[in-house]
Amino acid sequence: MKIIHVLFIFLLTSAVSFAELSMPAIFGDNMVLQRNSEVAIYGSAKPKERVSVQVTWDKESYRTRADENGKWRIDIKTGDASTGEWVKVTAGESLEFKNVCLGEVWICSGQSNMARLLRGRGNGPIENGFSVIKDANRPDIRLYTLPPVSEPIPQADNPSEWLVSDHETAAAFSAVGYVFGKELNDYLGVPIGLILNAWGGSSVEAWISKGKLQMMGITEQNNYYLGRSADRSVKTNPQHEPAALFNGMLHPLIPFTVKGVIWYQGEANTVDAASYAQLLGGMIADWRASWGIQKLPFYIVQLAPYTYPTGRDNSALVREAQVQVSEADPYVSTAVILDLGLEKDIHPPFKIPVGERLAVLALANTYGIKGFPKGSPVYQSMQVEKSQVRLRFNYDGGGLFVKGDEINGLEVAGSDRVFHPATGNATGQGDLLVSSEAVVAPVAVRYGFTDWVQGNLFSINGFPVSSFRTDDWDQ
Repeated sequence: MKIIHVLFIFLLTSAVSFAELSMPAIFGDNMVLQRNSEVAIYGSAKPKERVSVQVTWDKESYRTRADENGKWRIDIKTGDASTGEWVKVTAGESLEFKNVCLGEVWICSGQSNMARLLRGRGNGPIENGFSVIKDANRPDIRLYTLPPVSEPIPQADNPSEWLVSDHETAAAFSAVGYVFGKELNDYLGVPIGLILNAWGGSSVEAWISKGKLQMMGITEQNNYYLGRSADRSVKTNPQHEPAALFNGMLHPLIPFTVKGVIWYQGEANTVDAASYAQLLGGMIADWRASWGIQKLPFYIVQLAPYTYPTGRDNSALVREAQVQVSEADPYVSTAVILDLGLEKDIHPPFKIPVGERLAVLALANTYGIKGFPKGSPVYQSMQVEKSQVRLRFNYDGGGLFVKGDEINGLEVAGSDRVFHPATGNATGQGDLLVSSEAVVAPVAVRYGFTDWVQGNLFSINGFPVSSFRTDDWDQ
């Protein structure tokens, strides 16, 4: 028995020693590293252990020592896009990563509409999804999906693996994320790495670090989900716990070098829409600070119209907040999808145009492609001209047009603050003239400022106008 016991201790000790060089699972075969950058390569080893990194695209020797806690990091220069690369990390023992690409790396995050798979789910398919799946044998696209994990403290890892895109792997990935990546791959002609960390029903508070929430002054008294989390008599879903998804699903990725983020979330925050602009802006600042990339691009998907059960039109306020955040930040843009909702389904199947619009925004704004629209028309100002109102918009030009005979959801109010259906006519200057026979002296205009509307006002380049209001009245 003593011999067996000693042998067991020896084997256990050997296993611990062998495992002392470790790296997060985001480093693996088939991974994509950000091209033309300095990428962070990091992990754990014995305290003060010498660590070296070799790569096939560079003859430079990269070395460092682990700190007193065994943590180490080396920033490695990357070059132009390439495939078939190799990375070897040595610290007493070695870890090797094969079939590595240098390309563009994007995070795809949010809640269920980002998580919705290309193959669809039980309540319906993705419209035209198979047209994307049948073209998915693309070895230059790599896919990484984080399991849903909610944690009270930041986690070092959330294991998954990089997969090469094919019919099967693409079908099991985010429809919005995959189409976005496919469009970048098509146009840029470089490898694309897509990292999916989305959880259905998650609140934005769950994606913000505890420290940032405190810095923002978000307390139990002034925040819906924080208050529910503190009140243990009220059950809180794990994807609503403040900071929990930052800890379990974002922290394991930091500081793996990425190009930018696409974000589709907000449905869960219609319950407290008034605070969404502050929370979303705070989350973006939090992620940028965590990566140390102050100009990290964010592309937001605006909420699709849908009849929410509250009946208070809160989603219009969330859509408004999303535009406000993007208008205030030159590295944030919003993909408007006011034309792509379903009145009775919070998960519309029209994910392919969503991914395409996100890609156009990224190509125009992040990659500087000329001729691509940089965003949808956004309301800027109004001028009352007798019994009509002239509205001006900020956009790339080209004019406005209406799909149909009349603009859906266009309303005008007088000083009594009662809104009436209105008509609108686009001018040659790209303005919109709005009037209603029921309002002789108009003071405010709203377009699509309800939970449900079938948006049908567009720019000439095909991007829909966002819902908006010219007033700041209470609902």
